[in-house]
Amino acid sequence: MSAFANYQEIYKAIRIAASDNFLLKNHTVHQLNQRL
Repeated sequence: MSAFANYQEIYKAIRIAASDNFLLKNHTVHQLNQRL
């Protein structure tokens, strides 16, 4: 049970990090497009 809960926490953290990274990439691309 605790191992499963631990897995869920890790999975949640990875998803949050991935979405943050995605937003950061989108923001960077948007800035580059504005510069052109």
